[in-house]
Parts: sequence; C-alpha cells; structure tokens
Amino acid sequence: MMWITGAVATAVLLVAAVHPAAADAVEDFYRKNDVHFTVGVAVGGSYDTTGRLVARHIGKYIPGRPKVQITNMPGASSRVATNWAYSVAQKDGTVIVAVSEAIPMAQAMGEAGVRYDATKFNWIGTAVQPVSVLGVWHTSGIRSIADAKTKELVIGATSVTGSNYIYPALIKQLLGVRFKIITGYGGGNAVNLAMERGEVGARGSMVWSITKKEQPEWIRDNKLIPIVQYTLDKAPDLPDVPRLIDLPAEGDAKAAFDVVASTDGMGRPLLTTPGAPMDRVTALRRAFDATVKDPEFLTEAEKLGEEIDPGTGEEMQAIVGRIVAAPKSAINVIKTALASRVDVDCHQATGGQYCAKE
Repeated sequence: MMWITGAVATAVLLVAAVHPAAADAVEDFYRKNDVHFTVGVAVGGSYDTTGRLVARHIGKYIPGRPKVQITNMPGASSRVATNWAYSVAQKDGTVIVAVSEAIPMAQAMGEAGVRYDATKFNWIGTAVQPVSVLGVWHTSGIRSIADAKTKELVIGATSVTGSNYIYPALIKQLLGVRFKIITGYGGGNAVNLAMERGEVGARGSMVWSITKKEQPEWIRDNKLIPIVQYTLDKAPDLPDVPRLIDLPAEGDAKAAFDVVASTDGMGRPLLTTPGAPMDRVTALRRAFDATVKDPEFLTEAEKLGEEIDPGTGEEMQAIVGRIVAAPKSAINVIKTALASRVDVDCHQATGGQYCAKE
C-alpha cells in the first residue's frame, strides 16, 4: 500500500513549487515583459516617494530582470488606480500598484466609488509602516487620554475625511473624552503653527518618524507629547505610549479600534491584480522582500528620510482580510462616530490665514 506522511507530502509539494521548469517559465515571462508600476497618487508626497523608491530597485530581483515603468494615476485617494487595477489592468503579473492604506477600510465602510474587492487583490508588501500618533503640545496640560476626560483638549485637523479627524473623533465618541476638533486648516504645517501659537493643543494625527525628522527640537525639548499610537505595532522609542487598541474599550468599540489600527498598519501597500498567476505573484513578493533588504535601496531610503519597516505580502493579505471581514456592528460604530461631525470650522477659531482656501 502506498502512503505518504504529512512531512513527506509537504516536502514533495515544496519541491514541486520550486521545480526548475516553473522557475524558468516565470523568468522567461518577465524577460519578455515590462512591469508597469503605477502610483495611485500625484507626484510628490510620502506615498509617491515610497512607491517610486521601491520601483527603482525591485526590477533587479524579479526573475528575468524586467524593465520597470513608473507612472502616476491620482484620484479619489488612490481609488481610481485601485478600481483600474481590479477591472481594467492586465491580470498577468505585469502590474504593481501603490495604493492608500485606507483601500480595504473604504470597502468595509461601504463608501461611494468602491468598485473592487480588496481581498481578491494579491498584496505584495509594504516598505514602511509609519507609526501615527496623537501628539499634544506641552502647554496643553494633557499628558494622557485619562487627562482628556476631565480637561478639554483642542485638536487641529485638516478635513473631516482625513485620519487627523477620523482617529480623534472615534476616540471622542467611544471613550467620552473632551476633545474639541477644529477642522479646515490648510495642511499639517498649518496645524503645527497653530500648536506653536497656542491656538490648538494637539494635532489629530502625525507620523512620528516625519515629526522627528522635521521638528527634532520638539522632541529634544519635550514640546510635543505623544499620548496615543494609532498603529498595530509600537514605535521602538515610544514603549510607554499606549496604542489605540490598548485603550479601555470593549465589544464593538474594541473591534472598531482594531479596524482603525489595522488600517494604519497597512502602511504604504503595494498590490498586483486579481487573477495573476500565483507563481508570478510569489516571484513579485519575494522580489519585494529582497528589495527592502538591498543595501543600495536602504542607502537611498536613508537619504530620503524613509524609515524602512517592511511588511510582507502575506502579512498584508491577512490584514486586508481582517478589515473587510470586520463585524458589521463594529463598522456601524465607526460610521456613527464619524456621522456626528462634532467639529468647529477653522475660520471660527482663527483669523483665516492658516485655513484651507475655498
């Protein structure tokens, strides 16, 4: 009687998976075809910088060393590019798209303009997983979320659709803190100036690595105090600052915090199309894994001020699945919290010179 143990069967499958003929077929395919790397936002900004950084180096690790052509397809926070990748783009492994981390959450929330199923994309990885924080100014008198339950904290934000509004609004509604959110500032720098002027006591969301790079004196002189980290993993130098999912919430509120933290943990993700052959998907994932360890890549990243903290395609795939499968009750908690729109317009709080232009 023929039989194969589980370990032997696994070994047989692994050998089959890396059969030279299969590897040669992938290499031959990419030798004959360019890879089209599309960035789903306009040129400039952190998403574009990170995407182009990967695109410049990944080609040498894809079997066959194909030419990588870089283009931008901005629109609707990368939903235009995402919809294109889902319905129009070639499904043969020649397309890589850099998209917003909010793509799976937009689907879970049932937002307009979503014409894709994020779980059917083949996720390639993320080069960075920036830690976003709620940073309060040292003169605010607030040192923790608990402090904000007894004392009002005025928070500056750009718009009601941005994470710098969504995250603190969710905390306000679910934990009963005394946040007063002022929206309509003309960008992150305008909020920073508002903190320095004493107009607001905090910025709703800021990337910790960028803050350290651009305002090192704030950190050195303890002028900015992070009180919450929004991501799944803590920044190494903020071990005592709680994550959003560490806050005292239960049930649907806890699940809602997990959705938001998982979204932030997506970082700057890359995907390829649904239906791409799995041997080519695997080749792209392993090429990405090699790229983010490449000395030349890391040297260029350092010059650009990019803090490389990669996540694999398999990790991204799991996070996407968790976000899209979040309980409807948790999604409804988020929708209810954001529907309240308990904000104050920038023009009501300042002279208007720092507010976004109409």
